[in-house]
Amino acid sequence: MPTFRAETLVDFADQIFQAAGTPAQVARLVAASLVDSNLVGHDSHGVVRVVQYLSSIEQGQLDPQAQPTIRQETSVIALIDGHSGFGQVAAHKAMRMAIDKAQEHGM
Repeated sequence: MPTFRAETLVDFADQIFQAAGTPAQVARLVAASLVDSNLVGHDSHGVVRVVQYLSSIEQGQLDPQAQPTIRQETSVIALIDGHSGFGQVAAHKAMRMAIDKAQEHGM
């Protein structure tokens, strides 16, 4: 089995996602997330998913340009709608908001 450097895989997946209509910043985030999954041993959620994501884009099940929006928010919670986009993008936004909210409340 061939071995590739992580950065090479990130670059390759990034280019593939951009070719499928994904904005550059989103493509990079998703590509890096997939490679990170491989690096920590979660191969089922790694670069093997690239083909599945491309198929989902092609079938209209995944919108590569979708941007998550906040549907509801309080000082301690938020409900985010990913609009059928990449889960990594919504998760990144959710984590950033969770960290900010925790810091605002002294955590």
